[in-house]
Amino acid sequence: MKNRTPSGLQSEGVHMYQSNMGQRWLKMLENLGQQALINLISHLFFIGITFYALQALNFEKLLRKNRVFQARLLYIVVTIVIGSAVSNFFLDYLYWSRQLQLLF
Repeated sequence: MKNRTPSGLQSEGVHMYQSNMGQRWLKMLENLGQQALINLISHLFFIGITFYALQALNFEKLLRKNRVFQARLLYIVVTIVIGSAVSNFFLDYLYWSRQLQLLF
């Protein structure tokens, strides 16, 4: 039979605390990984949607002739900027809606 001295109880408590902290740490890392995956998928999805939507516009009237590379580069940059902004809006909305439960 083990001797249950105060120091023995204290070491068991510390071990349980460390074990609990390890589980919390792993859960937090798992949540961060899931959030990162959701962010990546969201950004790629909205960049693709923006690319598709921008094809409806006629940029040729706005651009100089014989500037094909610059026009394509501009098209890609505009697509990324708009797609990322829309994705950030939806991700913020999702995050805020999850935080509403903390209000009540």
